[in-house]
This record gives sequence, structure tokens and C-alpha cells, in this order.
Amino acid sequence: MLNNATNRSPLTRPARTGASIAVLIASILIAGYGAAQTFSTFSGSVFDSTNRVVPQITVVLTNTQSEAKYSIKSDRNGRFEFVGLPPGDYTFEASAPGFATLKGKMAVAGRDVQRDLALEVGSLEETITVRASASEPSEPRPRRVASPKAGQPPAAPACGTTTVGGNIKPPVKLVDVRPEFPENLRAAGASGVVTLNALIGVDGKIRELDVASAPHPGFASSAEEAVRQWEFSPTYLNCQAIDVKMKVTANFQIQQ
Repeated sequence: MLNNATNRSPLTRPARTGASIAVLIASILIAGYGAAQTFSTFSGSVFDSTNRVVPQITVVLTNTQSEAKYSIKSDRNGRFEFVGLPPGDYTFEASAPGFATLKGKMAVAGRDVQRDLALEVGSLEETITVRASASEPSEPRPRRVASPKAGQPPAAPACGTTTVGGNIKPPVKLVDVRPEFPENLRAAGASGVVTLNALIGVDGKIRELDVASAPHPGFASSAEEAVRQWEFSPTYLNCQAIDVKMKVTANFQIQQ
């Protein structure tokens, strides 16, 4: 303070402006550094279509930028929680036997994310092969075959009152009908694959049936006629009979 050589004149306007800008830049950098260190939580519960919680469901979270993967299972109350997630875009998947894989996207930007996941029962898949000789007509054979369990279909499961779900009892095929190889297509040496989408009702019978793809109408008609006669035991979710989707693939093959 006693140094007479010290310049005690006020700061000029350009100097004050420069100092303010420097302070502002420093504040922005500090705020950006703090934001970069912010981690988030992704949590929720897993339910089935009867609105009951589902334990032991595997949930996988993937950061789309870094491709880092995080995996966890829901607890006995259906709860899951990911902690310490850096900001970014993520995809998630939830899967369990008997259920369709649930997929989705979300963004994490410094705030905790809470989202419940609702699972749907998966679809069945049936593949059948129909063979015919290129040189000889197909021999007549029984097409409608009853399963040994047809006379005694599985009984409905016995259940009590519970909030825990995810209990699936799959159907059992009771009546099987084989498609016929169309004679005109056999003589022409044609082959191909027919894909059908079906819906099995609560009584185990085919309620809906659509042809998704077919190389020839004759193949489609033969496969459709046969599948419409299939019968199953009911599908149960938490002791409740439900409709279930089914994909049928029919391979028509020519043997030389």
C-alpha cells in the first residue's frame, strides 16, 4: 500500500469487459465439467398382461454411443434398477422364456428415468414338412392324427391369490392334420415354403388364420385347410386361459 509506484487508477472499460468474459467462460467450463460428471438411475417394475409383477426378468441396457452393456434381473417384486448411468442414448431389452422380447429406446440426460415394462406372451412356432415323389403320385394316408392326450387334455392349473405373475402354461397339440401335396404341383415338380399366421383361441381351436407368404395358391390352400383343423389345449397365463399367436411354416418338398 505504501509503494508509490503502484498504479491505483480504476480499470478501463475494455479491461472490465475482458475480466467479465473471462469469469463467464470459467463459469461455463466449470458447469460443463459438473454436468459431465452427472450420473443417472433407470428404474421401474416389470408386469405381464394381467398387470401382475414378474420376477427374474432379464433387462439389458445398451449405450448406443459407447456400446457399453448393463444387465440386471428384476427382483421378487418385479423391480429393477440401473445406477451410475452416464448421459447418452440407450436401447433396452427385457426377455424371459414364454414372453416376447420387449425392446425400446430412451435418453439419459442428467435426470433419473422411471419406466415400467409390460411384457406380452410370445408366439408359438410350428414347422412341418410335406414331401412328394417327383415320379410317383402321393399315396393316400391318414391326415388327421389325434394325440394320445386328446382324450385327456391337460387340466387347468390350480392357483391361489397372488400379485406375482409370469406363470405360463403352454398349449399341447391334441389334433394334428397334415397338408396334402397338390397333385398338379407335384407333377410340375414345384416346391416352396408357405408361412401362416394363426391365433389359437382360449378353447384351443384356430380362431384366425392368414397366409403371410406362399409361392403358389395351391400350396397356400393345402396348408391353410390342414392348419384350420388343428386343436390344442388352452394356454394359461396366471391360471387364466388366453389367446396365443402362432407362426406356421409349411415346407413342400419334391424328392427326386
